[in-house]
Amino acid sequence: SPEIAGDGRGGELHDPAVLVFTYNRPHYLKETLKSLTNVASLRDFTVIVTQDGHDIGVKSVLLLCPTVSLFPDTLFLPSGDQFRVEHPREKPMLGPSQPGHAWVAQHYKWALDKVFNERNHSHAILVEDDMLFSVDFLHYFQ
Repeated sequence: SPEIAGDGRGGELHDPAVLVFTYNRPHYLKETLKSLTNVASLRDFTVIVTQDGHDIGVKSVLLLCPTVSLFPDTLFLPSGDQFRVEHPREKPMLGPSQPGHAWVAQHYKWALDKVFNERNHSHAILVEDDMLFSVDFLHYFQ
């Protein structure tokens, strides 16, 4: 059968993204982004930082990071075309008293729709704002 890009049989990822989920932990996000910038082959990925809500501390990390320039809804890091989006978090799908995990699920669904349906990425690697990475982290996905 023909080789399909990224199907696990040696094909290349033709438009992959790393999706960083964050909410209200700016100190963790700062360390995560610092760690991520040291990952080999990061330039081959679009890094998307998706913030659930509008935490000013998280936004401050992105504004003050020396390697980051923030544009409206867009975050550019030295490794290439990378951006930031905010999940509006305005409408609870299960009602105003929905449990915390429902908010998280809602954010994941919203972000994945952005990555695959709006930005048309071929693949996404999902990480969170409290992770640190080895330099060969992305090697395992290529």
